[in-house]
Amino acid sequence: MKSKIKIAFREQKESFQLDGFNSVISQILASRGVKSADDINYKLNTLLPYNSINDVQKAAKIVAEAIMQRKSIFIVADYDADGATSCALCIKAIKAFGNNNVHYIVPSRFSDGYGLSAELVKNCADSGAELIVTVDNGITSIAGVDYANQIGLPVIVTDHHLPGNELPQAAALVNPRLGCDDGLLNLAGVGVAFYLIIAIRSELRELGWFAQNGIEELNLASLLDLVALGTVADIAILDKNNRTLVSLGLDRIRRRRCCDGISALLEVSSRQFDSVDAGDLGFALGPRLNAAGRLEDMALGIECLLVDDYSTAMKLAAQLHELNDARKSIEDDMKLEALALLDEQLEQDISSENRLSVCLYRKEWHQGVVGILASRIKDRTHRPTVIFAQGEDGDLKGSARSISGIHIRDIFEAIAAKNPDIILKYGGHAMAAGLTIQPSKFEMFTVELENQVSKVSTPDMFENMVYVDGELSGHDLRMDLAQTINGLGPWGHHFPKPQFYGKFKVADAKILKERHLRLRLQLDNQSSVNAIAFNCIDDEWLGLADEIEIVYRLSINHFRGNSSLQLMVEHLL
Repeated sequence: MKSKIKIAFREQKESFQLDGFNSVISQILASRGVKSADDINYKLNTLLPYNSINDVQKAAKIVAEAIMQRKSIFIVADYDADGATSCALCIKAIKAFGNNNVHYIVPSRFSDGYGLSAELVKNCADSGAELIVTVDNGITSIAGVDYANQIGLPVIVTDHHLPGNELPQAAALVNPRLGCDDGLLNLAGVGVAFYLIIAIRSELRELGWFAQNGIEELNLASLLDLVALGTVADIAILDKNNRTLVSLGLDRIRRRRCCDGISALLEVSSRQFDSVDAGDLGFALGPRLNAAGRLEDMALGIECLLVDDYSTAMKLAAQLHELNDARKSIEDDMKLEALALLDEQLEQDISSENRLSVCLYRKEWHQGVVGILASRIKDRTHRPTVIFAQGEDGDLKGSARSISGIHIRDIFEAIAAKNPDIILKYGGHAMAAGLTIQPSKFEMFTVELENQVSKVSTPDMFENMVYVDGELSGHDLRMDLAQTINGLGPWGHHFPKPQFYGKFKVADAKILKERHLRLRLQLDNQSSVNAIAFNCIDDEWLGLADEIEIVYRLSINHFRGNSSLQLMVEHLL
């Protein structure tokens, strides 16, 4: 069940002529909704104000009071990169505001599960907590907040996930999904935490806290490296406000004004400071940070972001790098098994080729890697995909990834409404979600997943459409165009980096490390250009013709102090 790729050229929209840019760049920007120079102005003063976010001022007053009274504040974080950056950001800020009595706790993916549970609240209380602040979680933690209220421990929830039908009775619910300026709706968890910190600083300033205690006001721009990393790693929609946050954070990283942990992660990832972009955050730093939460304990990732000593940060980053290598190995094995399961299903029932969803489970699979595997299988089949592994409590822990037009969390909600006994708990977004079911309910869930997907889908949703920004002539394949495109970032989710269609003659081809393909392609002006296709060599690769069709991005290859244009192949057609 491997989807066939269809190429579609992006709609040609009326473009504005931006000073200094040619028609190719103008059309690229117009097709992404850019209407004026203001839409790509990423200066600090263009960030939207904080005060429209639900409960943010109420929460700021509570936290400010706790800071001034130096109460024990516990940050309860999620176990992914968004949660880790949110946690590190809050701890750094609260300490800078004058309260060192701030701590954190991260639930175990394996034994605790997602969110603020009653057990976690008890752990915080037993450790002396006087205020709990959740980051990147909590909006569905009804039982945990109820228990905290019973023992008189106030909870502030900061989250960006979709709320359920019932809201936790927290002291404040800081979540754009409950109300905000439209431009803030797509904040990642770290973005929500950052805006709360802005509100707290404003509250403390109004109360005269900094002046009275001789505390230098924290420059909040110093936290934007963490905001950029968490936003990109969580695949947040890069609307104008999020692009500004990421752009400002990347600028600090390039100027080596980031925290030691991010510097160390760049070092172990072999990334260059001066050329780091959103792709490096999403595909190099994010996975290494996430590896801690997937395989062991996200505390390792948080500590890496918190330490002020570079040598210590390097040791922690090296551990994260090793964990990520281990994760890759586990993922490769699980992917082979998953593909074998798909083939087995097809052999047993040829009609499975026409299924609208994929649902797979093996008892031996690693719970921390099912999300990545779901993403890989979704990309291969272009179907909403749910992958399950067995948790320590015996229940099946599932991670889902979806395709455009099919809101996977709403699918789970519909299943739960129709059959309340199938899903024990669930949560997430339109494109990614998680759930827990009992092993005995797996087959029933598989059937209901297919039924619900069929109700909300249309045939065109399952066409694996790849959108390109046209074709480039040999004259356009130049370093300056690649540099211009890079400079107009950050590129990412819902603001995709430009990619192009091309048909080329192959002058030379080499296989690297048994999985990558290096090409030299002949251009129509008799010159040639290098291209690289990563992870394209598998058991289905049968060879390479003299002429190929590809979808590619323009990239710059930095090697031994030299830079050259390189085509990054996204799809071999």
